[in-house]
Amino acid sequence: MAITLPTVTDLNNVFGSVNVNNWADVNNNADDTEIATRVTWAILMSSQYVLGRLVKKYDVGLWTTFPTIPFDLVVRRACVELYRHPRGMVDGNESDAAMMSINLEVESKIDQLLSGQLELMDIDEEPRSVPGINNFTQFNSQRFRNYDPGAATPPLTDLELLIEDLYTIV
Repeated sequence: MAITLPTVTDLNNVFGSVNVNNWADVNNNADDTEIATRVTWAILMSSQYVLGRLVKKYDVGLWTTFPTIPFDLVVRRACVELYRHPRGMVDGNESDAAMMSINLEVESKIDQLLSGQLELMDIDEEPRSVPGINNFTQFNSQRFRNYDPGAATPPLTDLELLIEDLYTIV
């Protein structure tokens, strides 16, 4: 099964549709097909790069969707790719510096993931270290302990449960 990649909407949500379109419109002709092709190219290149780096630690071949952090890294790197390729990021202007900073942030987060300084908690792998939790089954049972299908209010989200767990377990 293939992984679901970010879309142009995801890039637009982070950097704005005007910026993404400008960066993808290398020929300055507002050709929607060319722009879409370049955005797709940037997403594919960035996905390959991020997954290629993370495969050293994570079983990325089993992912059907990106965990949150790698997803964000792909989106950010895709925009850097769109911006820098026709321009080379060597002009030294403020936008170049901002994009270089974003690229360094992406590299830093990947390095943190690979070194264990930062962990992915939204993947189907056993957490490597969560204080007070002995195994993945215990982790799952604690995450969903408040779920009641007959309740009038919806259950807490995974993030709310994780935050609650971190406060009560530690």
